[in-house]
Amino acid sequence: MNKTIIEKIISEKANKTSGSKTTQRCRLDFFFSQDRTSDDIIKVLSQLKLRIKNPKIYAMVIDHSSPSPRESISADHALMRDFAARKNILFFDSGSGISTHLLIEKALLIPGQLVLAAESNPGTFGALGIAAKTAYGKDFAIALSTGYIDITVPETIKINLFGKLSSGVYGKDLILYLMKTLSETDLSGKALEFSGNGLKQLSIDQRLTISNMASSLKAEFVFIDVDARTINYFREKTGTKIKPLSADKNCHYFKIINLDISKITPCLAQPDKVKNVIEVSKVKGLSINQAFLGSCCNGGIEDLKIAAKILKGKKIKSDVKFFVAAATLSVFKEALAKGYIKIFLDAGAMILPPGCGPCAGMHQGVPADGDVVISTANRNFEGAMGNIKSKIYLASPATVAVSAYKGRITDPRVYA
Repeated sequence: MNKTIIEKIISEKANKTSGSKTTQRCRLDFFFSQDRTSDDIIKVLSQLKLRIKNPKIYAMVIDHSSPSPRESISADHALMRDFAARKNILFFDSGSGISTHLLIEKALLIPGQLVLAAESNPGTFGALGIAAKTAYGKDFAIALSTGYIDITVPETIKINLFGKLSSGVYGKDLILYLMKTLSETDLSGKALEFSGNGLKQLSIDQRLTISNMASSLKAEFVFIDVDARTINYFREKTGTKIKPLSADKNCHYFKIINLDISKITPCLAQPDKVKNVIEVSKVKGLSINQAFLGSCCNGGIEDLKIAAKILKGKKIKSDVKFFVAAATLSVFKEALAKGYIKIFLDAGAMILPPGCGPCAGMHQGVPADGDVVISTANRNFEGAMGNIKSKIYLASPATVAVSAYKGRITDPRVYA
């Protein structure tokens, strides 16, 4: 039987051949939760008197409210610290960075694994061929105690990328373009595979952006082929030699989409839906009040490099608040060593601790009533940044940086 990527992974975890639409009991390789979800899990474990089967493959991360903005959240953080210490769970405290990126950076996961995440953007891991499923509260706690979860094998939609992105166009523009052209109805409950020669141009950071935002399309799983770039990434990180991971030839797909990425231009998601996408060139000139560079979608070192290159020697528009947050502490240190942080400070930006920053809508840049925000994050629904009376536009690091400099939404290609 020729298999898609998700069929391969589930077959291995269920220890039996698994075709689409079959339900299998699968062994889980790793678990993680963050500070918006861990307290419920801890409470359920206590209430049901459940024991964690293998604490060594469970991690808790404080990233959404890092550091804590108020007393009640500080209490949740204290609960997590105490529980993690007592149960010998991997724990990453405030300032360490964003959960998804930390686990990748620390090489705690490898291609072909199956992860359970108390987190809404598990598709991020698919950039490296790792399957991740979301669960919360009771469902997550029970899986922690058994080590298994039941999964119905989804059908797969394949997106074959060919061509080359133009100068000033990035992975964020690619996935925003797909947001406009793909239907959530078609993708709901499906797996999504990215393949083709067009992948060769895409860095690991750009792949993380694409797979992260694909979660917003309601795809059950997201994958990007594990190719030479992915193999080299793991070799450099750990010295570990991993195998390529892609679908078998002639396997069955629900749908195949061929996409010429050379035709994509800088894109922008308008309020209040990620699918409300338009070309930047069609809305340029709209004044902004706030800009944000960071999040689990675009907080990597390449993202900071792109923005720093544009802003070097320039000043942010005086009436624009510009926030920058690296995805992890290691990314921040690298950006500091390479001079990117100094460029941002000299330009007038405010540097935030590694973590989710204002994307979580808790603190560190909640917009005012009527504020127009341009952000590299992955959500722009009403209140996504903590104020339902603000408007959020989503774009690439290049578009955000240029727009912050100009004080209005601006096509980045003239600065590429």
